[in-house]
Formats: sequence, C-alpha cells, structure tokens
Amino acid sequence: MNSEITRIGSNKNEEQYRWLTDLIFDSKELDKLGGMISEFNLFEAMGMIRQEIRHSHFLGALFNPRESHGLGSRFFESIFSQLLYGLHHQSASEISLLDIDLNDYDDLLVFREQERIDLLLVSEKNKQVFVIENKIDASEHGNQLERYEENIQRRYPNHRKVFVFLTLDGREASRDGWLSLSYNQVITCLSSLLTDYGHQIPISARIGIEHYITLFRRYFMEDTEIAELCHRIYKKHQKALDLIFEHSPQKYGRKEGCQQWVASVLEPYLSKYNWVEDFSTRSLYRYAFQPWDNKQPEMQSSSWTKSGRVVMFEFQCTEKKIQLKLIIGPSKFPEFRKNIYERAINSDQWRSLYSRKVSLTSEWTSIYGRNLLSHNDLDTMEEIDFCSRLQQSLDIFFTRDWPIIRDLLSPLFTNDD
Repeated sequence: MNSEITRIGSNKNEEQYRWLTDLIFDSKELDKLGGMISEFNLFEAMGMIRQEIRHSHFLGALFNPRESHGLGSRFFESIFSQLLYGLHHQSASEISLLDIDLNDYDDLLVFREQERIDLLLVSEKNKQVFVIENKIDASEHGNQLERYEENIQRRYPNHRKVFVFLTLDGREASRDGWLSLSYNQVITCLSSLLTDYGHQIPISARIGIEHYITLFRRYFMEDTEIAELCHRIYKKHQKALDLIFEHSPQKYGRKEGCQQWVASVLEPYLSKYNWVEDFSTRSLYRYAFQPWDNKQPEMQSSSWTKSGRVVMFEFQCTEKKIQLKLIIGPSKFPEFRKNIYERAINSDQWRSLYSRKVSLTSEWTSIYGRNLLSHNDLDTMEEIDFCSRLQQSLDIFFTRDWPIIRDLLSPLFTNDD
C-alpha cells in the first residue's frame, strides 16, 4: 500500500514538473507581457491601483475647471454629456443634455467627502448639483445612497440634481434615479480629450493623464492587448499558473476560492442550455446564448469584448454575494439595443421576473438581475455548502426564469426580418 501511494505521489510530481517546464519553455508571451507592464507608472508607484479615495481625488481635480490641467470644464462636460445623451427617457434626469451644452460651468465647485459623498459638484450659477458615488472594489452598504439623496435635497432644495454611480463595470445602483457610469467611459473621455485638446494641456498634466489612462488599461480594462494576452497565457498554462498561485506567499483568498467554485458549478449547465463562455475575469464571468449569435451583424457589433457580442449574461462575484445579470452592452446599432430593451420592459412576464425600473443607456444596461447567493455567512461557507446552494439557485433560474427570457428575446435574434 505504501509503495502504491509513493508511486502515485511520484507520478503527480512528474506531471506538475511538466506543467512548469512547459510554462518556462513557452516563455515568449510571458516576456512580451513583462515588457508591456514594466513601464513605470506614477499611479502604480503611489499604490493607488484600487484605492477609491485617491481615484476620487484625481477625478475631482479634473472636474475642477480652475485646476491647472488646461481642460477647463471640458472633462465635466464630456462625462455628463455622454451620461445624459444615453438616457432613454428625457424625464429620467432633472438635468438634460441641452443644459450641459448651453450652460457655462466655469463656476463649478468640487467637494470631497462632504456629507461622506465621494464627489459633490455644485454650480450655483446654474442651480445644479452633481453627486458621484465612486466604487472600485467596495459595494454599497446600508442605505447610503438614500441617505445621500436626503442630505442633498435638504441642503440644495432648489437645485436640479443628477446622481451618478461610478464603478469599474458600470453596474447599476440599488436605487432608481442613479445613473450608471463606468470607468471605461471615463477613460474613453480622457483619451478623446487628449487627442482633441492635447496641445492646450500643460506637459505635466498631460503626462499625469496619460499615466492614469495606462493604469486602467493595464489593470482593469478587458478589451486591451494586455488583458487578451493574460487570458491567452492563463488558458494555455492554467495548471502551471494555478500551481504557482497555490504555493505563493499570498495564496488565493476566500474571494478567489468562491470564484473558482462558481466556474466549477456552472460547467454542466453550459452545454445543457447551449451557453458559451465569453471574456471573463477573476470577478466576472460572461456567457452568451449561442443561438443568439445568428443575428448578424447586429449581435456582434459591440466594442465590449473581442467577440463583439452585444447581449451577455454576467455572473458578478464578490465576498458577500453572487449575482447573475443580463446586460445589453454597446452596439453600432442603437435600434437593435432599443428593441431588446423594449421587448423586455413591456412584457408582463418579464416584469414578474424583474420588477425594478430600468432606463436604457448608451453603454451598459442591466435588464434582468438575480441574487444567486447573498447570505451574510458567504465568506465562511464551506465549499460543499457553497456549491450545493449555488446549484439550487441555478436550477431555479434555468427552469423558471431562463425559458421566459429565451422565448421572449429569441425572435429578435433571428434574421427573418
């Protein structure tokens, strides 16, 4: 018996050794990745990659028209023009795109952490207030958004207001009336401003903005060469890299463990229900219903990921909850996005699944959401309990909700026009 155990252990060691040698031998892509991320970055050196407060400070400086960045109020106008242009209903905001275009915002005041609000922008001349809640990794806690609304209404009863929920992926806030803004949109605005007004921006400010853009493309933005290269290397050498992570000084934390369990539980559902994986990260898993790809070129007209898909299911994994959402991403065909949105919100069956009020934006709109696991003890749950309870939630989704979603939307994804 002991000799058999020794033999099995020896075979396993040889297999693991082969994984590592394959990784080392095939090192060209690793060398390329190292070169791409070795360039010095000011914000990375400051340790602010995921520090919300420092991101808010930097964005606050860009919003301030009197700072010496040379942009005046252009960054503010660019961000809010994009946000308000994407609103499906004119009444969805107290301030319109025309307001941003016709008003002057040289008096804009920027406050940090006033009433615990990340960014508060006030234009007394225009009697307008803009509230921005910034989330890099943290999620909402308690009734903070409701509390912010009440405080702003009390302090600025006669001002028109816009409430913005800024996140890495543009996810929706828990309360209606908050506009979703993604860091991808922020970076896109900054890139456009550098292209259009770079000659007016002092060199020190321009370098700072370029470093900020590089930071996000390096660590957060998925549709980049770095992200694609990382995905390709991990897919090719997953076993070797997982083995390295397992034996590293900082092993996978609880959050990463839960994410791996999610991927494991999902696997048998994919082939059964004809779902295929799209681009995923450690905290997001994206999938598409393969028959919907039949709608060409509309379905694959997005800049969201390399696949070009417009509509995808997204599993969002945090320490405290696992959520499933159906998201309409960007598209070159706004009418196609609008048809999907209206087909969903105008259906009584759909409203029975997802009763929350939704407005169509120009970028990402979540038209369905379901908490698969949101228990307070999620961070202490053992793997067997986690997988069992997640499987129960997925069974409910695929037997109850999924047939309704599939049958309602599928007619929009055929080419029988």
